[in-house]
Amino acid sequence: MAVAPEALIAPAPHIGVVDRDILAFAYAAARSATGIDKQMLAIETMLRQAGSDMSVGPGFSDFELLLDSELSAAVRGLSPSDAITMGRDYAALLAEPRSRDAVSAWATTHVSEPHLSRMINLLNVMSDADLAAFYDRAVRDTATQTPWAGQMFETAIYACQESIPFNSRAGFNAALDPLRFPWLRQYTSLFCDLCDAFTPIDHTGFHEPFDSDIPVLALSGLNDTQTNPDAAEHIAPMLSNARAATFAETGHGTILFSQCALDSAVGFIETPEAELNTGCVDTLIPKFVAP
Repeated sequence: MAVAPEALIAPAPHIGVVDRDILAFAYAAARSATGIDKQMLAIETMLRQAGSDMSVGPGFSDFELLLDSELSAAVRGLSPSDAITMGRDYAALLAEPRSRDAVSAWATTHVSEPHLSRMINLLNVMSDADLAAFYDRAVRDTATQTPWAGQMFETAIYACQESIPFNSRAGFNAALDPLRFPWLRQYTSLFCDLCDAFTPIDHTGFHEPFDSDIPVLALSGLNDTQTNPDAAEHIAPMLSNARAATFAETGHGTILFSQCALDSAVGFIETPEAELNTGCVDTLIPKFVAP
């Protein structure tokens, strides 16, 4: 029996030109093909999911996600100093052999209730695959913070030891009192808590001028808002074997902003006694835009 094509789809220009039975068969075939495509897509999706589950291992569940979520909630309630201590031991935990007991001991030390009980309960029901997934997630998450933490540590090595009036909690807050930027106080805890991890050095002679014949290259950026742009030109004459270069269109940390500065620094490191080639400096012309 012929099936009216109008019942399948909206009327089209070819209806009435092609035999109605042939047209109905064509529409039915097209619909079947569409259904097969959808079924194949569903099967493909199922196979991919099955492959993913098999690669994770039997027993894998969402327990590691729940544990990670509970840990995140616990961190949000910590003070900055406690968070730093917790993060330090967390990094150490990931460097040690993986074990359920190690995670439990770390949580017991740093996590308070009600989060601690929930985390311990989750650890008790997690499979070995769950535990492995938790460790893998932790390694991935901390990897994004490692460069930043390394940069902070390298800065603190010398910044925490400087003998300046505002390089302490009291001095920093006193320097902020006359300023109209109270939000800067949040950096007091961040920086001072970090400096508490370093043993203070003896500052005897810290402010005494010194000289050295070791080759020195001092770089400054004209767009630097943290260090005076003329600092390099000021320091170089105080050393017997130093040279200075100032770069336009460059901020704090010149080699991070300017390829010209980076090339100059690399050339100096490779041949520190050679004449410094700063020819590219003349090409750094500030761009001015008229209103």
